[in-house]
Amino acid sequence: MNKVIFQVGLLAFCVATVVFGAQQLSLIELDSRSFIVFIGVVVCAALILATSMLFVDKEKEHSTQSTAESNPPAKNYSSVSKATQTATAQSKS
Repeated sequence: MNKVIFQVGLLAFCVATVVFGAQQLSLIELDSRSFIVFIGVVVCAALILATSMLFVDKEKEHSTQSTAESNPPAKNYSSVSKATQTATAQSKS
């Protein structure tokens, strides 16, 4: 994901360079403004990605909890069956 964010920022830098170059800005102004656009796009894309991943994780956690609540685990009756077997064996003898 970091590579995708960087590439989107680089695309924004290139587009900003063309747009600011058409405005007849000096080279230093052109580069500094394009770099500011690059930083802004990268930070915004990273925040959007982080929040979307956070919401997806919370949805998965919520769906897992609701599934666990609707399907409780099976009870272990092995101790009851052993006691029943012991009582049955004693009553037969």
